[in-house]
Amino acid sequence: MAERLTQLIATGKEMGLSGTALQEWVKEREDREREEHVKEREERAKEREVVERAKEREAVERAKEAEARTKEKEADVEIHKLRVRELELRETKGEIKEHIKPIWKPKLPPFNENVDQIDAYLARFEVHAQATEIPKTQWGSHLYTLLQGKALQACINFSKKDLEEDDKVKEVLMKRYNLTDDGYREKFHKAKPERNQPFHEFVEDITRYLMRW
Repeated sequence: MAERLTQLIATGKEMGLSGTALQEWVKEREDREREEHVKEREERAKEREVVERAKEREAVERAKEAEARTKEKEADVEIHKLRVRELELRETKGEIKEHIKPIWKPKLPPFNENVDQIDAYLARFEVHAQATEIPKTQWGSHLYTLLQGKALQACINFSKKDLEEDDKVKEVLMKRYNLTDDGYREKFHKAKPERNQPFHEFVEDITRYLMRW
């Protein structure tokens, strides 16, 4: 403040002002600059408020979208349960004819990340889905019912439409378990035979890493 006052006095003197005229001019400039600073602070405060409100609205919208996806999934699950129940009742009453295929129920065990390797499990699921003639658009939803742990968490926010694209589901799972080009390269270099693992299985593992790398 003292430095600015000195600058104003020097400027006023250069303009030929002195005495009372200089004092009044300096005071006027100080008042004007003070008002400008106040306005700048108010404008910055308003800008911050606008940004915060925008963030709040965005957070609310994301929460609404997540809630809508959750409700949609819950509704799909309930519809599936009702269909299964209806078929079970009709089968009990002998209403289902031989030419009508019963609804497919997964026969694969759920994915266990402590035992299964996700890439091998996905390949196994694909073979099983083809053998049981599951429509391609239903692969993602059937695979979803077999997931648990980190694999399930990776797909938890998928919508019904997302689950119709099984390639998208597989891509997310592969990334979740670091099975990208870099991930396979790392696995290849760090691979070691597990305890009591047959040598031919170890060779198959590193060969798979190398081929996918």
